Amino acid sequence: MSRKKRTHRFKQTNGTLGAAKIDSILLEGGGTLNWSALESGIVQKVQTYIAPKLFGGESAKTPIEGKGFP
Repeated sequence: MSRKKRTHRFKQTNGTLGAAKIDSILLEGGGTLNWSALESGIVQKVQTYIAPKLFGGESAKTPIEGKGFP
């Protein structure tokens, strides 16, 4: 699925949830999903949690993929 379609779905879903008077959601995902949500403009608040087990290394994925912010 292209990034443009993912962004559109976020905005469409956000409108549907708003019509149902749902004003917040918990979005759990990897770096690609997190970046898509940020890029679409639906994110108003970010909370992060560090799990008791850490996985990583030089080639590990980051919590937010994509082009990033300047």
